[in-house]
Formats: sequence, structure tokens, C-alpha cells
Amino acid sequence: MSDKSEIYSISLQNTHLHFLIHNESFIQSKNEQWKKALHSHVYYEILFSLSDHNKLILENQEFKLNNNSFAIVNPYQNHGAFFECATELVSIGFYYEKIRNSNNKNNLYSILDKTLASKNNIGIADKSIGTLILKIQELCNTSNPLSEGLMLTLLTHVLYKLISVLNHEKDTLGVTSISTLEKTYLPRGNAFNALCQVNDTLNEKYMEDITPDLLSEKYYISTKQINRYIYSLYGQTFLQRRTKLRILAAQKRLINTKDSIAKISDAVGYNSINTFYSAFKSVCGMTPDKYRHSNYKLSSDDL
Repeated sequence: MSDKSEIYSISLQNTHLHFLIHNESFIQSKNEQWKKALHSHVYYEILFSLSDHNKLILENQEFKLNNNSFAIVNPYQNHGAFFECATELVSIGFYYEKIRNSNNKNNLYSILDKTLASKNNIGIADKSIGTLILKIQELCNTSNPLSEGLMLTLLTHVLYKLISVLNHEKDTLGVTSISTLEKTYLPRGNAFNALCQVNDTLNEKYMEDITPDLLSEKYYISTKQINRYIYSLYGQTFLQRRTKLRILAAQKRLINTKDSIAKISDAVGYNSINTFYSAFKSVCGMTPDKYRHSNYKLSSDDL
């Protein structure tokens, strides 16, 4: 794995989630005492133990981390770790942001806020989480083109499960909040792999005339499962997500190029400029012309 951090981002319910996988995520650094010095991050850090020989070190406390136990360390909280084997203490960073003007009834943002308010978020997960962690570890060491889609689903599943564990142990949010987390659609087996391919195809070929029906035939998965999976990831149907990706690409071209509106419309996948105008205005609240006029980065000398 490279030295720089890899960031995987996803929008769920009313929240943007960002996961950080860095060069120490699966190969923890150690000094002569097998101890990682006290340090802090600007993001939350999940420390997941794959053995019975690890410890979380805070400024005035030590917590033993047995196999399948975990701790979620808050931003700016000084912490360190003891461990016997460098591959048995996994570190995954994450942070979250509220989606502006979101009216989604499933308030993931509030659940995360309330759950993570404590500085000692420590619990014991079931064995399935350890299996997911190992799968994430495996994906970090492969160039498989499906890795990003698989990684997002696995990371999201791990976070949801850990938050559910903390909620059960603290009993602060009640059954309703916990069930909200567990309603996320997380397919398994062949369906899981097929839907990850659907997601990758959508994000890479949004400018083509791809639809749930076409991808259903290609990947042998139902259109209902496709829409349910895409909605669980982005809070949008397949076609809404495709439109959003097209408009985001159009915005970049409007700001950074002198291409005509017609050329941009065609490049992002619209055969009709009128359809493009309608889609753009529905997403941005203004026409492409007005958006370009408001945000154009090229100097007047270039026009």
C-alpha cells in the first residue's frame, strides 16, 4: 500500500461519510517497547483488535483490547497502543458531515453525534466484524478494479455494526435508532459482487445510456435490488444518481473550459440540449449559462 492516505467517501441518509485508510492502517508502527507513542488525529479512529494481546493507552488509563474488541477514539484525543503483532491491531479513520438542506427522516448524523459524544467508546463486536476487517485488509493489497465499491460497502457495514454495539451497551438511543442503522441494505454473496459492479459502472459510465434494466441483464441482478442498493449508498435512485454525476461533470466543464453548452450537454450524456437544461436547473437551481457566468474561472482575456 502507498504511503499516502486513501479516502473513500459516501453519502448515506443525511450524512457524508469519509473513511481514511493510510499506510499504518494494517501495519502498525512500533518502537523498541512495542508501543505506539501518544498522538492525536483531526478525525475519529477505529482501533480493532484481531488478538487478545492489545491495549489502548490514554493519558491516564489503559484498556485491554481482546480479540474482536474495538475502541473509537475521538478527534484530538491523545492515545497510543500496545501490541504484540503488528498486523493484529487495525486502524481505520473516519469523519462525517451533515448534508445541507437534508430532509431525510433517518437522522444518521444525530445518531453518530450522540453515540460518539463519550470519550471512551469501547465495545466487543461479533466475529463477523473481524471477518469484514480481514476482507478490507485483503482489498488494500489488491489492484482489483472492484475494490472501491467493495471497500465502501465493507467500511460502512463495519461502522454501522460498531455504532449499533455502542448503542446497545450504552442504551442511550433506544431500539428505534439502532434499527435505523440496521435497515441499510447490505447484500451478500454473488448479489454483493454484482451490485458492486453496478455501482462502479454507474460512477464510471454515467455519461452513457445505462439504466437499471440494462445492468440487470448484464450482471444478472434484479432492477429492484439495483435501485435499493444505489439508494442505500447515495439516498438517490439509480437515475437520480446518474443525473447528479452528469451535472457535476457539466459544472466542471462550464467552469474550466470554453466549450459550448451544446458540446458539454453531449459530452455528459444528453442527446437533447433542452433535456440538459431541464436536468441542470433541477439540480443547480439555475441554467448552465447563469452557472457559467457566476463561476467562470477563465480570465476575460481568454474569452
